[in-house]
Amino acid sequence: MRHRKKIFAISAVAICITFAGCSSTSTLGTTATTMRTASSTSTTSGFSSQAGWSSGERIDRLGDLVSVSCPSSTFCVAVDYSGYEFTYSGGSWSRGLAVDSSLSSVSCPSSTFCVAVDSNGAEFTYSGGSWSSGLALSSSLSSVSCPSSTFCVAVGSDGYEFTYSRGSWSTGQDIDANGSLASVSCPSSSFCVAVDDSSGYEFTYSNGSWSTGQDIDPTDTNLASVSCPSSTFCVATDQSGAEFTYSEGSWSSFSAFNPPTMFLTASCPSSAFCAIVGAANEFTYSGGSWSSGEEIDPYTTTENGTVEGELTSVSCPSSTFCVAVDYFGHEFTYK
Repeated sequence: MRHRKKIFAISAVAICITFAGCSSTSTLGTTATTMRTASSTSTTSGFSSQAGWSSGERIDRLGDLVSVSCPSSTFCVAVDYSGYEFTYSGGSWSRGLAVDSSLSSVSCPSSTFCVAVDSNGAEFTYSGGSWSSGLALSSSLSSVSCPSSTFCVAVGSDGYEFTYSRGSWSTGQDIDANGSLASVSCPSSSFCVAVDDSSGYEFTYSNGSWSTGQDIDPTDTNLASVSCPSSTFCVATDQSGAEFTYSEGSWSSFSAFNPPTMFLTASCPSSAFCAIVGAANEFTYSGGSWSSGEEIDPYTTTENGTVEGELTSVSCPSSTFCVAVDYFGHEFTYK
């Protein structure tokens, strides 16, 4: 999953893009092993709980959470840009464990296997109860997606993708001539979608090879994330606050959210349910339409004063459980 590029990896969402008839615009939501001693599992932000979402619990006292991955309602891993990971298990969050110096994305297909990548181009594998030392793959990695413990795809800002299969990583393939891949989503080892944040293109992996890329964003706004629960359905978002849906073989025209929300990131456990977060808001896709924005992270007080919430990533293993994280170290649970 990949997160906001401000430093965020927008733990992502993968998308296929077929740009056709994208001239119209609609508005959505008008209808219904070092321990980090600075972290705490008991500190909360005091935000009010809203419609299924918990109040914010501050799990990372130094802030900068950028990605979260939950394979189930009983296990999640969140990572921050300072290189720490936080594990949710047994009903509570662990203290921060130092894995690296600059993590950007994490993907966990199960509670026994995770892969995290960093902005310096290294990957870190969680297996057998511990994290590996970093393996350098590229100059910079922004997103990773693992549908199983035997297959992963990582993408980077240089336009390369790297595939983990049969116990090892590939040397890398340049799939985006424009560079700057932002997010990737793989529901299986035979299908993936990657999006870039420089030209509005999506790239699809199918039948053993990557497509040449299709422009799905008519405004050429930087795409931010993509999430594909299957090979027939994906949702992609861009940094200006629009979403694009891949269904029945083609991409929809872009639709803007209400209220306008930038730096969106999505998670879709199925074609019937998705959650998108950005800034302080969360949007839910259910029953064939998107909800209006719900403010779940209204404000975070820092040493410099009070600033608006900055949600960076969301992960939903089902329609009844989601976890979102923000750049100030809070997690918010929907259940």
